[in-house]
Amino acid sequence: MRLADYLKLHDLTPEMFAEMADLHFTTIYRLIAGDSMPKRSTIRAIGEATGGQVRAIDLIENDEEERQVG
Repeated sequence: MRLADYLKLHDLTPEMFAEMADLHFTTIYRLIAGDSMPKRSTIRAIGEATGGQVRAIDLIENDEEERQVG
């Protein structure tokens, strides 16, 4: 599941989710926009915060799709 879809499904703002995952909110915005490749620690934190619903492949594929469009 894409991170943006997870946030929408759970009615969370990027800021709220960043706090849950112990990440900076700009990291979440960049990942949603596809502006950065996530670090392993970020992938792990997001996986844990979402109970595995957002997986590493979901974050990486989102980044690659955004780069192809841009």
